[in-house]
Amino acid sequence: MKLHQTIGSESGSSVKERKNMKTEKYTAISLFSGAAGLDIGLKQAGFKTLACVELNDAACETIRTNRNAGRFDSDVRVFTADVTQPDLPEQVMREVGLQPGELDFLCGGSPCQSFSRAGKQKGLDDSRGKLVFELLRWASILKPKCFMLENVTGIIPVKLLSKHEDPALQHWVDVAATIGETKNASVLEVWAKAAAAIGYTIDAYEVDAADYGAAHHRP
Repeated sequence: MKLHQTIGSESGSSVKERKNMKTEKYTAISLFSGAAGLDIGLKQAGFKTLACVELNDAACETIRTNRNAGRFDSDVRVFTADVTQPDLPEQVMREVGLQPGELDFLCGGSPCQSFSRAGKQKGLDDSRGKLVFELLRWASILKPKCFMLENVTGIIPVKLLSKHEDPALQHWVDVAATIGETKNASVLEVWAKAAAAIGYTIDAYEVDAADYGAAHHRP
């Protein structure tokens, strides 16, 4: 399975300069957490997940079961919630004891069905496709040192209109336009420009899961 990962890091800051992993773990919050597979990988890399935000009840119960069995961070907070809720980012910060700018890493693998070649590829005509911009909303509020969006490579060619009836989506198009032209731009280009507009430097690349032990390639 080929994944497209987009990394944002706050301009002018260096996480390594601020924290020594031998004495203190990096902190993370995940959105669209699923059963917390990404969070388990982060734990193996030395991160401490403070909160998982996931809408699916069964997935949240899986996280809690593994947490209570000692397979995951014992104090991770699990929020069974829709990431689009207006005040949810502030609620999560309050409950885990964070102020804006204190979180090290925000991550999320938003639903890929809108972009996947295995699906109908409706892009932003599918409400799930618009969720890629929720990570930017959370980043603009939490102000993490860096963040990561994971999705399929099918997102790359999808175009984004310069005018939308959806106010939330139009907001990010307008934010991106403060950095550069958005006419005929792709979803990913608008996303990257909007991320730059809120103070982050963006890097994007493909990862082939087969290089990390998966049994097969998926385009």
